[in-house]
Amino acid sequence: MADFAHESERQFADLLDAYGIRWDYEPTTFVLEVDAAGNT
Repeated sequence: MADFAHESERQFADLLDAYGIRWDYEPTTFVLEVDAAGNT
């Protein structure tokens, strides 16, 4: 698991995990736009 800056971040990550929601902690890249076909 990630080395979180604050306990609330860990708690939120646990919540996302419980619901099966994928997450990345402090990603180095992220999607700004997706077209209708799902291309980034």
